Amino acid sequence: MLPAVSLLLLLAIYGALIRRSPRPRLFGAGPHAVYRRWLARMPVLLGGGTVLALILLGRTDALDAMPPEFLPAADLVVYTIGGYLDAPSFAPMIVVALVAGGGLGAILDAWRRRRGKGPVMLGDISAIQPRAWHDYAPAALVGSIAGVVEEAFFRLALPLAIALASGSVLVAHAVALGLFAAAHRYQGWGGIAGSLVMGLVMAVLYLASGALWLAMLVHALVNLNALILRPALARVQLFRR
Repeated sequence: MLPAVSLLLLLAIYGALIRRSPRPRLFGAGPHAVYRRWLARMPVLLGGGTVLALILLGRTDALDAMPPEFLPAADLVVYTIGGYLDAPSFAPMIVVALVAGGGLGAILDAWRRRRGKGPVMLGDISAIQPRAWHDYAPAALVGSIAGVVEEAFFRLALPLAIALASGSVLVAHAVALGLFAAAHRYQGWGGIAGSLVMGLVMAVLYLASGALWLAMLVHALVNLNALILRPALARVQLFRR
């Protein structure tokens, strides 16, 4: 009974999340309106919902150690990629790769702007990117918090509740991945596709390492790359023109 109750709770939270996701009418007010909306709801809905669901399931220990219910999926991932990932050793390489990729992306964006073209992005996030220097602090806070609570919700609480209710961990992660991608529908089809790929990467990192914090770190860095690093470097490039 408790897995079903927890799953219904999480699905209700998901419904509230997508119903209150950024809408075009908010974009016209500037990114601050979107940031305020996210900061007011995201920690409560996703963070609080995750903790409440884990309490109902009696599985708060899953925040520290990967649930044993995930082991079949983890074994499949490890077999596919050829071994476990050592999270402490892997994390620095990811940080360097994302920073380097963000820098190269910003240079490409500046080069395209000089030719009258837009930046290269899988999804349309231009409306939520900072427009002035005072937008960067709240954008960084949003990106960091989203990386933590979205991973806790979509990579842990939701698939765990689905797995306990359905008996299939593979179905659980597949459904959670699809819902994660659908939650980014405001970015258009490109954003949905990009989120699907990113969610799959986060799931692989988590299942192969057993470290939820690694997926949280990578997710937050991806957000900060899109919301902070590339726009900031592009602005510097523009000022030097």
